[in-house]
Amino acid sequence: MVEAHIVAPCAICATPPLPTGSKVSTEYVNDPVFGQETGGQQIGEEALVINIVSSDASTALLSGAVAFTGGGLSGQLTVLGEIDARASSGVVAVTGGTGSFRGAKGEVAYSGAGFTSQVTTVVVHLTH
Repeated sequence: MVEAHIVAPCAICATPPLPTGSKVSTEYVNDPVFGQETGGQQIGEEALVINIVSSDASTALLSGAVAFTGGGLSGQLTVLGEIDARASSGVVAVTGGTGSFRGAKGEVAYSGAGFTSQVTTVVVHLTH
């Protein structure tokens, strides 16, 4: 199940007031994670927060974690990075991990992201 929530401030609620047509908002995403190596079985859950900080949505801060509970993996990976919220692909940093991923560093490249997407492909490159 894909779950996403968008919280957008109204133009008159923000101080100073936001420009007309502003897209400054916060998006919360909670999705299952499936593994290619496990034949498409669910191996965890991701929780992401995307803070859109520019009026045209070109600049956003993505932060989040993936909790792995299947496929022989246990633990979490944390991610953080600046993204273009209008783009369907990008790269963010792996900032740490727990369990099987303790001390992890590296990056996550994603493609196919967005509200109309049914599948987002994520490739994790760890240097730990």
